[in-house]
Amino acid sequence: MHVVAKAATLIEPTDASWHWNAAGYHHSDKFGFGLLKVPPLLVAARKHKLVNPDQAMLILPSHVFPGVKGSMPFNFTWKLENHNRDISMVEQVMIRVNIKSEDRGRIVVKLVSPSGTVSVLAPPRSNDHGKNWPMDGWSLNTRHFFGETQIDGTWTFMAMDHENYATHAGSVTQLQFNLFGCKK
Repeated sequence: MHVVAKAATLIEPTDASWHWNAAGYHHSDKFGFGLLKVPPLLVAARKHKLVNPDQAMLILPSHVFPGVKGSMPFNFTWKLENHNRDISMVEQVMIRVNIKSEDRGRIVVKLVSPSGTVSVLAPPRSNDHGKNWPMDGWSLNTRHFFGETQIDGTWTFMAMDHENYATHAGSVTQLQFNLFGCKK
């Protein structure tokens, strides 16, 4: 993944889905890290210094909420401390979430890192009019934070109705934060 992130080039650079994170990597929900061409991949592979092969995992306890109807927009923060000493960089983050909603396709889910990088974990889906998310929740993964070294600080989860940011009949009922990275 490290070589891919370093060697990938932008596809359609003017597309609004491209974002740069605090580590300087570009990522898109449409194109991932970008176009992969063999020559730049080989150059990046030759220059690459291996990272610690041991993966570090940070799995926080699941939070259960009463599911108060109309509790959107919903924000929740995790304040992490003393994890930078064990984890050198983020590789991916997974949020496990359960949301009750009358129209789940209208719900937008975002995560913001301590560095300020925003990842849209679930964009609006105009053809999805299901009432609730799966009973055991959805696992939403992102690599938008790949390479970021600031693990400690405030991570913010947001769920909102993209059509009406003021209120929505939906509610978040369960939430869990999982971070995967490289060990120091």
